[in-house]
Amino acid sequence: MSGVIVDRSGERQIANFRGQFPADADWLPLDELAGTSVVLADPRWPEGAVALFGKARSLGIPTVLDGDVADASVFEQLLPLTDHAVFSEPALAGFAGSASDEALAKISRFNCRVAAVTRGQAGVSWYEDGDLKSRIAYSVDVVDTTARATSFTAPTRSRSAAALASPIRCHLHRRAALKCTRPGGRAGIPTIDDCIAFMRINE
Repeated sequence: MSGVIVDRSGERQIANFRGQFPADADWLPLDELAGTSVVLADPRWPEGAVALFGKARSLGIPTVLDGDVADASVFEQLLPLTDHAVFSEPALAGFAGSASDEALAKISRFNCRVAAVTRGQAGVSWYEDGDLKSRIAYSVDVVDTTARATSFTAPTRSRSAAALASPIRCHLHRRAALKCTRPGGRAGIPTIDDCIAFMRINE
């Protein structure tokens, strides 16, 4: 359960109660993953995320980790099963000792295809195929930053698994910026068509 407070500048604060997750994940309907293009998890329920990612790996389904703040031991479990790891700066700093590009490079030991860190107004940095890449953030009139990170990491139905080879090329940085111009959390998340239209106007 979360309470989300949005101030006049569009920035949000979240107070949440995570509840008690079951230690056992054997009730998850993992057999229903067949035919899925991509799966997403965060580290809040490690047992469930490990079960999901393990099954996805066995089926050849790409995995995306929304790297929120968690104990290092949780990331040690999840990153070996992760294709695309996207950290917040606080999460990367907590796990790797800092949120620098050098700290991000250390994630390569887990053999993720892409390791990224979102930097808010400073944009995003990521390692792909051993190369450091970055994008600056778009300048937009911010209304509500709720779901900004979700807009960046969450898979969309219109995104193919092949396109995940580079999440940055798949309009996700545009999607996060465009989300900030819209009120609400889930209701304000743009579609991929919205992002393409945004790109045509802004690039």
